[in-house]
Amino acid sequence: MTTGNAPSVRPGQVAKLIGLARAQSEAADRDVLSVEFEQARAATHAALRESTPEEKYQARRALGSATN
Repeated sequence: MTTGNAPSVRPGQVAKLIGLARAQSEAADRDVLSVEFEQARAATHAALRESTPEEKYQARRALGSATN
């Protein structure tokens, strides 16, 4: 539940962003010219367009802490 004008965060959307970002990274590690990478990139960008700024922030934060 949100209060005031705070943007809502859908945990499922954050998890989706994290999963798609990881899939894109793994596909890039294999071959950035592959169809698999282009599909993963397109899916990531589509999910980003459907996400609130706070959801994007939470996903970036989780991905950043996973690599540190």
